Amino acid sequence: MSYHTRSRTNLMALICITVISILSLYFITAFGLIASQRPIDLTDASSISFASIYDHSQPLSALPPLKAVSGENGATVRFRHLPGSSENTPLVIVIHGSGWHGGAYMEIASVLSEQGGFEVLPPDLRGHGPAAERRGDVDYIATGS
Repeated sequence: MSYHTRSRTNLMALICITVISILSLYFITAFGLIASQRPIDLTDASSISFASIYDHSQPLSALPPLKAVSGENGATVRFRHLPGSSENTPLVIVIHGSGWHGGAYMEIASVLSEQGGFEVLPPDLRGHGPAAERRGDVDYIATGS
């Protein structure tokens, strides 16, 4: 067997060992995650809700007042404003998820404002919050423009 043939054989063996090692690590990790993270039984749950993580002890009326700004298309976006510690402080915008509104994040917004010194804006995205106008935005589908 020549030197080149042995080198090629050794290289192919090294490539095979590397591929098998990577695939083994992938499958070991995947099966380990599957075995360690069993699904939660939801048969007794009346609904799936995030309400348990929101502090309802502070009613919406106790939150800073909603301010409003209108866009070029006439849509109104409402938001709450917590001032920063100075004029040049960084602005943090806290965006809520699809089933929430900005008021749900006032606890973290207050901490960022009071302890971090940040200026904080938690908006109510279009169609969300206590003063929601219209939910959804699908007019563009049939306009033809």
